[in-house]
Parts: sequence; structure tokens; C-alpha cells
Amino acid sequence: MKSTKYLLLFLSLSMAAVSCKNEPKAGANSQNSTTNTQGLETEVEKEEKGLFSSLVEKVKEANPLADNSNNAIKEVDGKVDFTYKLEKGQVLDFKLDNTTDGIIKDPKSGQKQSTQSLIKKHYSVKVLDKTATGYILRFTLTHDYGRNQVDGKTTLEMSNLTKTAPKGLENQLKFLKANVGNYYDVEIDNKGKVIKVSGVDQYNANLKKSLGALYNPAIEKQLNASINKEVVQKMFDGYMITFPVKANKVGASWDDNKTNNTQDINETINLKYTLKEVGQETAKISITGTESQKGQMSMTNQGLTRSESINLNGTIVGEIVYDAKTGWIKTFSHKESTSGLRKMSLSAQGKSQSQSMNITSTKTTKINL
Repeated sequence: MKSTKYLLLFLSLSMAAVSCKNEPKAGANSQNSTTNTQGLETEVEKEEKGLFSSLVEKVKEANPLADNSNNAIKEVDGKVDFTYKLEKGQVLDFKLDNTTDGIIKDPKSGQKQSTQSLIKKHYSVKVLDKTATGYILRFTLTHDYGRNQVDGKTTLEMSNLTKTAPKGLENQLKFLKANVGNYYDVEIDNKGKVIKVSGVDQYNANLKKSLGALYNPAIEKQLNASINKEVVQKMFDGYMITFPVKANKVGASWDDNKTNNTQDINETINLKYTLKEVGQETAKISITGTESQKGQMSMTNQGLTRSESINLNGTIVGEIVYDAKTGWIKTFSHKESTSGLRKMSLSAQGKSQSQSMNITSTKTTKINL
């Protein structure tokens, strides 16, 4: 409606300018009349240009997709195109928070216990360089925090900012402090495929220097297992690039079904992603899905056999918000709610006893929130 008013005003002023130009001017001094008319035309032209510029801006406001051709995430010919558009020297946030809330309840006695685990790992991500096909990113750990609670009471809380370690955890605090400030480099293409992970050897060398006698080969083994191409690719796939290979239309959905089987536990995750919107500033994807964990394990030691079975089912909801200009993640929220039965039994010399527990678990993952 506002755009229509501006257009009508624009046309009215244009018609007025034409009328002023063609209408003869009365007066003895025709030269002065001509001069005044020319002056009037100049002012009208200026007014027209101003109103036209204002009209263009109003149209852009009404249609935010009208000027997104340089965005990393944009709509082209009805389909959405995704690619990273980062600049050398740019610093990005990747603040990962994981919270797990659990309730264990004895169905016979009604007794229950609640637990909570909170882990925060915050990274600063710097664009070191551009390559022919993508970028080299440096992930630097800036904050490491952990907290455990039982029935609402904190049993452990520690971070790289902790001054005095809880009794018996002095070495763990030293490792925590030594770990923060270290970094590794990730080369990706402009779609988010991990090409190479480097810097882990230097990471280990820095830890060895900081920890001294506390350093041992187990630390190196753990670091190599947690920072490698496969693990980092899973991080990008899970948190940052849920766009499929082919561009989708706004409103389109696609599935991502995963099965994680170990020797004892079979886990199935079925996810559905929906591209909700693409705007000038942000793009949004919603996540829904289901999850199941089933398995049974048994172990015998010195004649005592311990067996455990688990059967859990749940739902998943979440949302990813991207910076449309760069393609980098702005926020990520992901919530898994599961419940089911866990059964444990002990047997020895022909005698056995068992206990069943109802389990409710909620895992919440947030990034930059």
C-alpha cells in the first residue's frame, strides 16, 4: 500500500512538471517567466529522483530477497543455493554446550534419582586463508567447562578458570588449563566437506611441554582419536551443513537416517530436515526425528556374571539458523528426549538377582546460544 502511494505521488508530480512546462506564462517579461519555469523543472526533477530512490528502498524492504545475489545462502530460480563465503582474517564463533538430564526410577519402590551433566567447549574459529576450492580454518579452544549434579546438588564443577581444584582432581585441572589455548587447522571446500585436518602433532607437543611429567601416551592417543578428519567431518555434518548436495526449494524436506551399531548396543536415528525460510540475513532449517537404543551385554569375572539390557525410544526436535551472508552457523538447538527400561542382573553359583529401572533422558545441544 505504501509503495502504491509513493507511485501515485511520483506520477502526480511528473504530470505537474509537464503541465508547468507546456503552460504559457503571463507577464511583461517573458524571459523572466522562462527562467522561473526552468527553475521549477529543476526542482521537480530533483524531487522525482528522491521519490524514485525512496520507492526503490520501499520495494527492497517489502521483498528482502530482492538483493541477496552475493549471499552465501540464496534463492536462485526458485531453488536454494548454499556455499560458504568467508573472508581471510575473519573470526567466527563456535560455542558448543551439551546438557544431559536423566532420571532413574525403581518401579517397585518408587525411589528415583535425577542427574545432570553439563559440558561447554567454546572455540574461536579464524579464517586463516582461502584456497582454490575453499578455506583453511583454525579452531582454537577458548573455554572448557564441566559440571555434574545429583538430585540438584553439584558434585563437581571445574573449568579452565578454576583456581583451586577439588581434592583428588589436581591433575585434571592442570590438563584443563593446558588444553585451553591450543588449536588445530581444518581445510574445507566451500560446501563444508573436510579435506584435511592438521596441527594435531603441534597440539600434542604443546600439551607435553605444559604438563611435563604428567603427560603420558594415553593423552596423545585420546587426542588423535578426538581430532581427526572423520570426527571433524561429523561435526560439520551434524551441526553446520545439513544442506543436501542438491539445492532445495524453501519448504522442501529431506531425510537423514543413521545406524550406529557396536558390539552390544544398536542405535537408530531417523532425522527429517525442512528448509523453513531463506531471508536476506538468515536461513532456517527445522529438525524432527526419532531415536531408539536396544542392546544386551554380559560379562563374567571370577565366576560372577553381570548382564544388562536396555530398550530406549525417543523423539528429536531442533532448529539451525545460518548467517545467510557467510553460510556460517548463527545458532543451533537440538533436543533428544528418550525413555525406556534398563534391566540389570547378577548371577553366580546358580543364584541370581535382577533389578529393572525406568530411565528418562533429555540431551540438549546448543551452539552460540
